[in-house]
Amino acid sequence: METIDAIKKIIRLIEREKKWIMLESHFLEKLKKFVSSRNEAQSRVYANACSRTLKREHRFEEKLIHLLDTLKRLDSIFVSKINQIEGQIKIYENNIISKLSNPWLGEKGTISVILDKTPLDWEQLKNEVDSAYSQGIRQMVVLLQELEKCFTEYLKNIEEYQSIKPGKGIKGDYVRLAKLIEKGSLVSNKITVEIKGNQIFRDSRPVQGCTLKGTNVEILGYHFTNKDAADIIEHDKAFLRKNKLDPYIYLLEPMDYSRMSEMQIRHLVGSGAATDVIIVKIIYPASRMWMKFEKNRPTHFAAEGDITLHNLIQRKGYYILRKKLDQL
Repeated sequence: METIDAIKKIIRLIEREKKWIMLESHFLEKLKKFVSSRNEAQSRVYANACSRTLKREHRFEEKLIHLLDTLKRLDSIFVSKINQIEGQIKIYENNIISKLSNPWLGEKGTISVILDKTPLDWEQLKNEVDSAYSQGIRQMVVLLQELEKCFTEYLKNIEEYQSIKPGKGIKGDYVRLAKLIEKGSLVSNKITVEIKGNQIFRDSRPVQGCTLKGTNVEILGYHFTNKDAADIIEHDKAFLRKNKLDPYIYLLEPMDYSRMSEMQIRHLVGSGAATDVIIVKIIYPASRMWMKFEKNRPTHFAAEGDITLHNLIQRKGYYILRKKLDQL
C-alpha cells in the first residue's frame, strides 16, 4: 500500500464512521436530559442505546489505529503526529468504555453499575454521564474533525507536489528510489545503477553514505546553502520546504571536496550562492526519495518532503554539523 492509498483509506473511514460517533453523541445527550429530569425508564433506554452504538464505535477505532500503524510503516514523516493521535484515541476510548460498556465488551461500565443499584444514585449517575460526554464522546468528535482536516490537507499537498519533479530546470533526470528498488537496476544518464543487498551501486561503485533499511533509506548527505538558510537549519534542526515551485530538500553524496576551490565546489554542486554546508545523517521513506546520477559528479538526493528532527540520526554526538566551504 502506498502513502497516498493509506491516507485515502483513513479519510474514507473517518467520513463513513463519523455518523456513528455523532449518533453516540446524540444518544448521550438524550441520556443526559433524562438523567437530569430523573426519568429512570428513559435513562435505561438511552444507556442501552449508547452501549449498542459503542460496539460499532469500538470497531471503528480498531480499524483507524490499524491504518495509522500502516501509514507509520510507509512514511516515517507521520510517526510523531500519529503517535500523538493514537494516544488521544486510546484515552478517549477508555474514558467512553469505562462509563458506557456492557458485559459484551468485557465488563460493565460505571453507568450500568449505577443503574443496577437500588436506590438509584442520581447525582453519581449525572456525574458519570457528564464525564462520558466531556472526556470521551465530545473529545472524540473534535479529534475526528481535526483528523479529517489534517489528512485531507496532507493528501492535497502530496498530490500537488507529485506533479512537480525535482531539479526543475536543472540538467539531469532524477529517478524515484522506489522505481529503482522495484526494478533492481536501471540506466540513468548513461550510468548503470543497481541494488546489491542493501547497497546502491553506480557503474559498479557504491553510492557513499547510502544504505537501504527496509522501507526506508539511510543517507549521509551534504546540503549546500547560503549563510542565512544555514542559520535557520542549524537553529531549527530541520530542513523545511520553502519553494512551492520546487518542493524538495536536496542532499549530495559525500566525497573529497578538500582539493577544490569554493568556486569549483559551487559549480560542482549547482549552487552559485553556497557559502556553507550542512552535513546530516537521515532516515527517510524510500518511497519519497529521488536520486540523480551524472558522470563525474556526486549522487544527488531529493527528499519529497521536509526533513525534521525525527528523521535526523545522531552522528558523533551531533545531529547537524555545519561548515564553511573552505573548511571542507
